[in-house]
Amino acid sequence: MDSRGFLRLREKALKSLEKAIQEEKVDEDIIDILNILNRNKDIFTTSSCSGRAVIIEVPYPGAKPGARFLGKWHRRVEKEDVYRSLESARNGFLMFMVHPPIIHAVVKDPLLGEKLVKAALSSGFKNSGMRGIKGKIVVELRSTERMDVLIGKDRKLLVDDEYIEVLCEMANLMLEKGKRKLHVLKEYLNRATFNN
Repeated sequence: MDSRGFLRLREKALKSLEKAIQEEKVDEDIIDILNILNRNKDIFTTSSCSGRAVIIEVPYPGAKPGARFLGKWHRRVEKEDVYRSLESARNGFLMFMVHPPIIHAVVKDPLLGEKLVKAALSSGFKNSGMRGIKGKIVVELRSTERMDVLIGKDRKLLVDDEYIEVLCEMANLMLEKGKRKLHVLKEYLNRATFNN
């Protein structure tokens, strides 16, 4: 991608991020990292998440078309949250999931992308990597705290109350671990002089 195209995409992405922050649509505990990266004129961030627990209803496991979020939490999740979210279930498989922190950044050159991947790997984001997409170099910084558990089908829970409680406990431990890794990544990025 030429410099002009990169600059145009960067301006658009930064305006979009600014608007999302104002509308409180960006996870608060990831904003500092996004700001560090976006201060570098050769980087801009796109979709990012600080980690979340979700209850999702899907026609079949792995399906995106027809999937519905019944509950989504970027904070601790309690079993009462899970039961409340299940009240709106209709038909399909009911999945309890934890998604790890993930940050997408577009970089101007592969060397900068490698430096960013190294920072992520050193901070515990072991599923990080870089790829070319539609002429852009996209770096994905992704941690490993992930869980996908079937808990029911067609509005019917297939697990008991104690199991839901254990799932919540496990989800909260994973979310906490992801948040700690975000802090480590932030410190690493500050030290690694990604600002220019």
